[in-house]
Parts: sequence; structure tokens; C-alpha cells
Amino acid sequence: MLTEGKARIEVETPDTVSKNMEVFYNPVMKFNRTFSIHLLNILNKENMKLALPLAGSGIRGIRFLKELDKNKINKLYMNDLSEDAVKKIQYHIKINKINEINNFTNSKEEIEITNHEANVFLNKYKYFDYIDVDPFGSPNPFLDQSIKSLRRDAILAVTATDTAPLCGTYKNACKRKYWANPLRNELMHEIGLRILIRKVQLIGSQFDKALIPIVSISKDHYFRIFFINNQGKKKVDELLKEHGIISYENMNIIINPNNINNSIGPIWLGKLHQYDIINNLNKDFEKYGYSNSENRLINLLVNEAKFEKLISNEKNHSIGFFDLHILAKNNKIPIPKKKTLEEFLINNKIFFSWSHTNPNGIKVNLSLNEFLETIKEINIKNNK
Repeated sequence: MLTEGKARIEVETPDTVSKNMEVFYNPVMKFNRTFSIHLLNILNKENMKLALPLAGSGIRGIRFLKELDKNKINKLYMNDLSEDAVKKIQYHIKINKINEINNFTNSKEEIEITNHEANVFLNKYKYFDYIDVDPFGSPNPFLDQSIKSLRRDAILAVTATDTAPLCGTYKNACKRKYWANPLRNELMHEIGLRILIRKVQLIGSQFDKALIPIVSISKDHYFRIFFINNQGKKKVDELLKEHGIISYENMNIIINPNNINNSIGPIWLGKLHQYDIINNLNKDFEKYGYSNSENRLINLLVNEAKFEKLISNEKNHSIGFFDLHILAKNNKIPIPKKKTLEEFLINNKIFFSWSHTNPNGIKVNLSLNEFLETIKEINIKNNK
């Protein structure tokens, strides 16, 4: 028996998490689930029909029922193909005394637990205001039906744990599964996120659904992206204009051209986050006590979103970053301390943000040569 958030569940906790577990539960995904709760709480949405097509132990659903604000849930569906999982969900509903919770917008049939293959479930019970695709591995098998089952302005949450192909370890697998050429260097996690975003958007475009990322996260062993469904052919046409190929020649923020094999992508060239949503999320997180690493991640996401907003009309794009360690190695120059670098950039009104995908990565509204000159200027001042 363990506790996560306000939920109590009883599951096996093996040394290695795998899809062969009798009832799937991954403790590493605790923050993933917590983040979803905060996001739904700050969005201006009520009376939602929520779908968890791969519910596993039911931990996400139980936490939704106990931690989402009043009037958020109209109906919650928890589905799993495993009969053991369905029995476990029913047991967890009972021990968490869900029927005594009074935060629903209707009084009857607010929870439905089903035992179907995920796509069969989505096709049978559509349409939803929120669908959470959180598989073990690739989300690909569930994207078509999930996207078809979205209502207008609905939220789609997509998790991918097969980061090796997306980050360039298995390039051919990435081409087959995500229709893009990945990158295996310091930028691999951000590029992997952008490849995944584009794949989801391409599936959405078939159904005239423009899926705009509102939060994009790379953490631990997974990618996690939240999309909002903007319905309409013209919106899809505009969205597809922000797909493209990048290369060393047209992306001067890539440090080492030796790491590039031909072109990279196609990828999503647009924003990874929506600033207003991220900023409100940060305020909601501040009400609760979280670990230093989780608070740091939220702050980095806020700063990334702010950076994207500030440079939205600038000539330099927000894709990628400079890795300070690689920059020092390739150019044989000392790198100033982070605090010294930050102070100089702030004093000179240069927009910047540290990357949440790489602890040494800094996004800055300067070209490579301009940034190198900036570092040299700081070093000269420090040596006086």
C-alpha cells in the first residue's frame, strides 16, 4: 500500500518497471501525474469529460477524482485492457472512498470503468474534453483514435518513453516511427520533443485538427506534451507552415557541425509552450511543497516560455541553445560563471533562458559569433 498525492493504492513495486507487470504502475511518473492535475486546475474549463484509455492501476484517475477542483469533472472514464487492472481500479475506488467525494457536476454515473483495448474504448465512448495517452513506449498506436475522439478546444496529453529513437540513438527507428531524421548531440532532447510534436500534429491534420503545444517537457526517461485542439482547415494550414528542416547552415546555434549528418527533421519550428499557461501553472505549484528539482523544472519552463514570447517577433528563432561546455571546448575559451553571464545579459538587455532539456544549455537571442564576442567581453572584464 502506498500513497501518492491524496490517493492510496495497492500495487506491486518491482525493481524494474515493465509492461509485463500484473497491474502497471510507474512511480517515476508521479510528477507527470501531478503536473496534469495542476494544468487542468488552472485551465478555464469545467464539466469536463475525461478519458484515461490506459489507466493501469488507476492512480491518475483516483488523483483526478480527489485533487481536481470542484466542478472540473463531469464524467471520468478509466479503461484498461487488463481484467486484473480493472479489478484493481474498482478496489482503489472503494478504499479511497470516492463515492463520498462531492466535487462532481452531476450526481450519477460520474465514473465509468471499462475493459477494452484502448482504441476500441476511445471509438466507443467519444467525444472527450481531455484524453491522456500515457503508454509504456511509443504513443503511436493510440494517436489516430485519440485525436479523432477530441472535442473542439479539448486537451490531448501525450507521453513517449521511447526516447532512444527520438533522441537519435536509433535513427532508422525514428524515421520509421516518427517520419523524421533525429539528432544525436547536446540538442537531442529538444529536437526529440519537436519531432514528436510534429508527428502528433500530422495525425491531427488528417482530421482538420490543429494541435498546438501548450506545455512540452523532457524529464527522466520520457517526453510529455500537452496540446490544445484548435479545429479548422485554415488553422491546420497555418500550423503546417511551422514544420521544417534544419541544418548547420541555417541553424547557427548548433555548435559542432561534425555531429550533423545531412539535415535534421522535419520538426516543429514553433513554440514549445504558451507563456500565460506556464506562468499560471507556476503560481499554482507555489501553493504546494515540491522537491528542489521539480521546482527548478517549473521555473525553467516558465523562463523558456517567457523567452519564446519575448523573441516571437525577432529574427532569431528559439530553436535549440548553446551548450556552454561544448562552446568552451570547440572555441578554446573559458566560460564565465552562470551568475556572471546572467548579470551581463540582463544589464545589456539581451533575452535569454536556460534550457530545461540540458543543464548546460542557454537559449539567447544572439548568433553564435555574437555570443562568442559577448563571452570574450565578459572574460576581459573579469581579468581586469
